[in-house]
Amino acid sequence: MKVLHLSAYDISGGAARAAYRIHCGLRNLDIDSRMWVQYKLSKDPTVKAIYGNHKLGKLYSHLRPLFNKYLQRFQQSTNSVYHSANLLPSGLHRKINRSDIDIVHLHWINSEMISISEIIKIEKPVIWTLHDMWAFCGSEHYDDERNPGRYLEGYYSKNRPEDYQGLDVDKLVWRAKKKAWQDHANRLNFVVPSQWMAECFKKSELFKDGSVSVIHNGLDLSVFRSHKPDNARDILGLPDNKKIILFGAMDATSNPIKGYEKLNEAIQCLKKEYEDLSNLLFVVVGNDTKMEEYDDGVHFRYMGTIQDNITLSLIFSAANLSVVPSRMEAFGQMASESLACGTPVVAFNATGLKDIIDHKKNGYLAEPYSSQQLADGIRWVLQNEGTGLRENACEKSVSKFDIKDVSREYLNKYKSIVFSPEN
Repeated sequence: MKVLHLSAYDISGGAARAAYRIHCGLRNLDIDSRMWVQYKLSKDPTVKAIYGNHKLGKLYSHLRPLFNKYLQRFQQSTNSVYHSANLLPSGLHRKINRSDIDIVHLHWINSEMISISEIIKIEKPVIWTLHDMWAFCGSEHYDDERNPGRYLEGYYSKNRPEDYQGLDVDKLVWRAKKKAWQDHANRLNFVVPSQWMAECFKKSELFKDGSVSVIHNGLDLSVFRSHKPDNARDILGLPDNKKIILFGAMDATSNPIKGYEKLNEAIQCLKKEYEDLSNLLFVVVGNDTKMEEYDDGVHFRYMGTIQDNITLSLIFSAANLSVVPSRMEAFGQMASESLACGTPVVAFNATGLKDIIDHKKNGYLAEPYSSQQLADGIRWVLQNEGTGLRENACEKSVSKFDIKDVSREYLNKYKSIVFSPEN
């Protein structure tokens, strides 16, 4: 079976890394898996940049996202998450249709990689893993917390939030999806990485009559594994006399849904209780710059963006706990990676993270979105080290997130689609 993965990126960002892991997992099962991306960062020869060295194609691929950026300027909303239009033609569907591929696996295909109308023009069987809410929302990738739920009833002038101004780009994009997909939704086989995403999908106006499968994102457990904390700290140059609390995400300190401000509020709660936090070191991964900072008695170390998975596994192993204070997560790969390295996770009891963390077994689920509860969770984990949290974390990863099992699950899904009488 020949499988083609489509993703805007190969190893940059959580969705890309999840897609790439599936691709590698399938190849380890001797499946002819290929990956086409708009922006290639890895050196993997099985990953192809869709325009290669074609100068005009590469230029067009860089210009199309600028159109989206320009279009979004006409809409002012309270939703600060990333927005995508995917309205410009790419011609990618024609290249796919000329190929010998048996099934196409879509992942995060935004940044104008392929247009909404072209997706349904793919003549091969299609499976689509939704790494966020974009497919059933407007142009936004996650629902607006301040004005939630528009995706539940559709995007109309009457339900546009009063504090939105300018062109209703969300409505424009949602209508384009409805026009292109409403009569062909049965040709798109959807997968989501968490139960929360499945619930959102089934409640959405766009796909309320559709079906969806849940397959968790997987990890290579030979890479994401537990190392001795002392050894990990020595390699990374981290102190051995402090409790290390890890926070990380793509654009860790600037992406509003990742909850960096909630972590800061939780730190203030801890300061009120303990006054002296000098025995704690907060390590931040995924921000733009590397730096060390002391802020009112709190020690931060910013380690920048880490692309190397072995280094990431060492960072997780060096930490006493990871904090994932996200307001919304389709899955929460930071949390699953942490558990795989034996490090407990503190997060809010909401969205995709509920599939990963078992309260007081491998971490702590705080009441959404209480900074005090988040602080309580940090304190609880630090006070309960040595009670089996690390062992439980590793066991959860082996049973639920092994990329070998995830890849086999996808392979079975591919076979059910390709060999269906409808195809």
